[in-house]
Amino acid sequence: MSENKVMFVYPRLMIAYLFQFAIWGSWSYALSAYPGIDGNVWIFKGVGGLFSAFALGALFSPLIGPIADSKFAAQKVLAFLHLICGMALLSCGVICQKAGTGSVPYFPILAMMFLAGLTYMPSIPLINAVVFKNIPNKDRSPLVFIFGTLGWILINLLVGKMQGGNVQDPIFFFLGGFCALFLAFYSMTLPNTPPQGKAGGDLFGLKALGLFKRADFTLFVLCAFCVGIFGSNFYFPMLGQYLNEACGVKDAATFGTLNQVSEIVFMAALAFAVALIGLKWVLVCGLAAWTIRYGLFSTCDKELAIVGILLHGLAYAFLYTAAYMFGDRVAPANLKASVQSLLAFLLLGVGQVLSGIVLEELKDRYPLEAAASVPAVEKADEDAVSFFSFSNNLYAQEEPLTLPATEEAARPPGAAEDAARAPAPVHDAAPAPAGA
Repeated sequence: MSENKVMFVYPRLMIAYLFQFAIWGSWSYALSAYPGIDGNVWIFKGVGGLFSAFALGALFSPLIGPIADSKFAAQKVLAFLHLICGMALLSCGVICQKAGTGSVPYFPILAMMFLAGLTYMPSIPLINAVVFKNIPNKDRSPLVFIFGTLGWILINLLVGKMQGGNVQDPIFFFLGGFCALFLAFYSMTLPNTPPQGKAGGDLFGLKALGLFKRADFTLFVLCAFCVGIFGSNFYFPMLGQYLNEACGVKDAATFGTLNQVSEIVFMAALAFAVALIGLKWVLVCGLAAWTIRYGLFSTCDKELAIVGILLHGLAYAFLYTAAYMFGDRVAPANLKASVQSLLAFLLLGVGQVLSGIVLEELKDRYPLEAAASVPAVEKADEDAVSFFSFSNNLYAQEEPLTLPATEEAARPPGAAEDAARAPAPVHDAAPAPAGA
């Protein structure tokens, strides 16, 4: 590959990766705070059900990877997938817009989110295969992946700006849909990535399962899968409400971009970390980061919660991105896309579908009962509790809340005097002391 072609391929892939994750980021924060999403269809309930329906698409990734490995060029498959995804997200926006301030019809939006996920989630391992195939130095792949983080940040800043604090505006669905449609056409300009396998061979990608014969691959996938259940699809659906209820933040989409600011730092450091401590220890750090950040959230301390948000870069980049690098490193040349699809199936599919189900179950079991009389910011200082700590229903106070000074001043005139003139409660007299 010539130097000119090397220099040219990086910006082309960077732009593609920017729009790839702008699609997902467009609605991930905003939907969690969008009103009127309530319903129950089979195992799918509420907002968590929509996130699960989207993640369900990753379960079909093993069917898409072999197609790119054996039949069609990867960039053509990407174009088709993003075309359908864009139309599905636009349909979600139309459904929400027609509902207005009322309740959003649950089944139609659930069906469109499933269709969007069905076509979007398989595109992640596919675009990863395009990146790994066409860059000259695979260890420098984080230079491309970091643009996915930038895409997530930019789209959320745009959503926050265009919504102007109006959480009832479904503009985020329209922005995500247009990004997907743009990427559908842009994918056709990506470097040609022809199929590497033999046509008519491994239709369902079952040969990729042969990697489970490797002990290191099996151990990693098992650990990453368990962590993934409480990963992104457990975290993002409640982030908006967590920021609103516990931190008093109204513009969750903008504030939530701290996650991706952190991602930029750790994504940039990923290549150096791999060279310094090795890919396996990088994966260990990523696994540990998820545990640490949830421990910080459960302290009910607002400052520590912000630290937990800033740990997102370490948790995401050192687990998910490093997992893609690990999969490409161990996969045979004719199974690159299939192995990427297998990882997406387990981490973004099964794990995140279970995330949404577990989340809604815990929400039902430990509902928030925030006192309406306590301002959000004051309550954040006194009782900064979120869904990240489910061991106790901490919002259900056993003792009455002490009214803040603002409410004491708001009592009707004369209320204090009336209380003072009220007869004192009668108690049984205590026995007189001996000798009285």
